[in-house]
Amino acid sequence: MAIPENELNKEKEHLKKVLEVFENLITEEEDRLSIGQDEILDDKRKLNNAAGNGFDDAELSCHIYSTNFKAENLKIIEQNLQKLRNALNDPYMVRVDFREKGQGESRSIYIGKRGFIGKDGVIIIDKNAPAAALYNCGIGEASYLTKAGRIEGEVTLKRHFKIEDGEILWCYDSDVNIDNPDLQEILEKDSSAEMINTVNDIQKKQSEIIRDTKSKHLIVQGGAGSGRTNAALERIKYLKHNTVGAASNNVIMFSPTDAFSYYVSNVLPELRDSKLRTETFDSLS
Repeated sequence: MAIPENELNKEKEHLKKVLEVFENLITEEEDRLSIGQDEILDDKRKLNNAAGNGFDDAELSCHIYSTNFKAENLKIIEQNLQKLRNALNDPYMVRVDFREKGQGESRSIYIGKRGFIGKDGVIIIDKNAPAAALYNCGIGEASYLTKAGRIEGEVTLKRHFKIEDGEILWCYDSDVNIDNPDLQEILEKDSSAEMINTVNDIQKKQSEIIRDTKSKHLIVQGGAGSGRTNAALERIKYLKHNTVGAASNNVIMFSPTDAFSYYVSNVLPELRDSKLRTETFDSLS
């Protein structure tokens, strides 16, 4: 559901603070990069005048190793800078409030494509981090596994965001993950409470289709653009990873035309690379 105006304002303030931290980190990394580049230039000058500086072979090797080490560090700094600059545009996609067992208050966990740590601790956790597993849990009892053991507790809130160019385009609370890009596009155009509820309902039904392991035969009916193809592809992927002996190379997907088969085989890279067999009805006639 859509969040109240006062909650939205709080989220905007939080985003503003996160972006300020990123901007400060970018400035720090740029300073480190500049200093590192100057040091390498100085090292190269010394190497060019190695004979005049009286370096023997051992000292020369040590100097070359040091310069190469600094150059590798510069690559890491440049990569960090690129990640930070990308994060300014779209820092995170969901907030999960989690109350650990035995704790009084929930803590807010913001999950993004990449994790970042600031001076005051973790700002955003990586979507592949252990705690990010909470993203796939509904409201209520939940847990995630760490190297230290399983952390149990309760998810009290799941808040989804669409952030672009450092601005919140839409924001809503739901215990359902809207992973379908078509549904996300609908919300981008219309994020009213009625549309959010409609999209949530569609996503729930698609989720039931994708994760149904009890039905021997499953027929899905829906109009154009209702997400049938996406649900079918996601179902294949789900069964592949959660059913013993399942593999996409023993699945046949029938399509109305060759053009549609080509589209299907390129919708998901995981399926394109796993030898999903697509056929048209004409090819079997």
